[in-house]
Amino acid sequence: MSVTNQIEILKWGISIAVPAISGLLGVVVGAILTARRENIKRKHDFIEKQLNDFYSPLLAIRKNLEVTGKLRLKISNVADNEWRRLCAELEGRPEALRNLSETRGKAFKKIIDYDNAKLKNEDMPSYHKMIDIVQNNMWLAEPSTLEHFPELISFIDIWDRFIAETLPGEVINAIGHSEKTVYPFYDDLQKCHDKLRAILSEGKK
Repeated sequence: MSVTNQIEILKWGISIAVPAISGLLGVVVGAILTARRENIKRKHDFIEKQLNDFYSPLLAIRKNLEVTGKLRLKISNVADNEWRRLCAELEGRPEALRNLSETRGKAFKKIIDYDNAKLKNEDMPSYHKMIDIVQNNMWLAEPSTLEHFPELISFIDIWDRFIAETLPGEVINAIGHSEKTVYPFYDDLQKCHDKLRAILSEGKK
């Protein structure tokens, strides 16, 4: 076979091989890009579920409890100051003080009664709903959130015991029961929520 024929056969082989190789590479690259897009979509779908079914509902409950708690404290402080002012105006007049207690005392006491009823009938069920959300959706929680979850359980359990009158107030004060113990859990909820939301809004991988 002459050199010329060999060259022609080589050219023919190249003309067939190059498109075939290019086509194969195109298929491989396309498959890789498709798999990558699907992987990114799966991650984003999971993040959306984390936000919709876990972090957003928990934060919504937290915000509601925070707002009503601040309002309750504000009203309580104002009511206490106003009662003290009314009593101070009648200082040294026992009969007038007794009359004040009989005529206005009930109105001020209703503030306390309302707060106690709201704690038992609205706030505590909301706290328990938070526990239910976490327990039913643990697979959606970030590791840091689960690390702080025991703080919420302990905080709510102490409140339950107090409301059931199985834990004296002195014991509660001695163990340092305060919503501040749950702040790390609340802070983590907000931090994780904001991080996950940023990933979606910025289209991060």
